[in-house]
Amino acid sequence: MSTNRSSDAGAPGSTIQDPRQRRTILVGVCIALMAVIASVSGLNVAQPELTIAFDASIR
Repeated sequence: MSTNRSSDAGAPGSTIQDPRQRRTILVGVCIALMAVIASVSGLNVAQPELTIAFDASIR
């Protein structure tokens, strides 16, 4: 039984060797993270006004 790494190209944990594909994945992850950070920041900015508008309290 031999282990051929080229046949395991789609297996979980395999390393991506193409620099362009790695860069594309990195850019995609960065854009997704920026979207999450922007939405959390927007919620933190709007939170005081939402509290007043909905007459919300901690209790």
